Amino acid sequence: MSPILRAIHREGNGDFISIDLNSDRFGMIIFDSHDWLDGGTGENGFLMAPDLLTFIERWGHVCFCPPKTLCWKSVLKNDGVDWDSDHFDAEFRLCHFMKNGK
Repeated sequence: MSPILRAIHREGNGDFISIDLNSDRFGMIIFDSHDWLDGGTGENGFLMAPDLLTFIERWGHVCFCPPKTLCWKSVLKNDGVDWDSDHFDAEFRLCHFMKNGK
């Protein structure tokens, strides 16, 4: 079965953050890499979050900023994005704003 993904966010390099519409993974947020056609490994469809609400809430904690490397693969684990990774700028974390009274 071919994957059925609907892009919900496009990165400047051609990658997409997508919602999975396949029945077995319906609603999961998936990283859809563009690299598989231009020399990448062919791996694709990495889980970012179990659902859209969870993804938006957690991404909001880093002020919707991408990883510092601009590479989402650098923060992906088997169960989704590692939002505590040092690859996200600490100055844009909501807890940083609260600690500094901003």
